[in-house]
Amino acid sequence: MDWTRWLPGLVTLCFAELKDPVKDKLKRFGLFPQIGEKFFFPTIGVAVGSYLESHTVDWVDWEDRAR
Repeated sequence: MDWTRWLPGLVTLCFAELKDPVKDKLKRFGLFPQIGEKFFFPTIGVAVGSYLESHTVDWVDWEDRAR
């Protein structure tokens, strides 16, 4: 199945902080390679960082905001 054909360019489905047993099942069912390794991130922070590197958005991390 080509995941990109459903909403090409409109929606990108990514996964962050997925537990190994879940990833193992996705691999066993053949879904992991169909989705693509580049859409799996070890943490939410890494996922957000990846998004910010590829999209032009005004962003200030909540941890960096003055209190």
